Amino acid sequence: MTKIVRQPGWLSTTLATVFLAGVGVPLRAADNHTHKCSVATLNGDYAFYRAGSTPDGTLAALGLIHFDGQGNFHATQNISRNGDYTFDLTFDGQYELADDCSGKGFQDGSEFVRLVVFRSGEGLYMFSESAGNAVYGVANRTQESDGH
Repeated sequence: MTKIVRQPGWLSTTLATVFLAGVGVPLRAADNHTHKCSVATLNGDYAFYRAGSTPDGTLAALGLIHFDGQGNFHATQNISRNGDYTFDLTFDGQYELADDCSGKGFQDGSEFVRLVVFRSGEGLYMFSESAGNAVYGVANRTQESDGH
């Protein structure tokens, strides 16, 4: 009978890293893009959804957001919070993006969301920073990019 010996976690991770490096698999996805981001990367109209839990219960939302390419946005969304609906809620804010395409959103001067932009501004992931929330979102451009 063959005895199976489990390796410590650090050893299996090291062996997997060596194996993947040997077959040419990139180990750090963040280094795979050459496009640098700026506020101009987000420019135009995006459709988005958000989902998760809040202190008031589950949340589901969808809407449209317009980024002006200069650090400002305007959004309209429809929300269900624990089965209570709010339609056509609008809000404005500002955003900033770092070269690595990570960013932050602000409303009334307070940071409320973290962002990661992908595919040269064709979409973004969002994560709410509101106290007690575990809410994430995804947005995708609604029309073809004009080269920003």
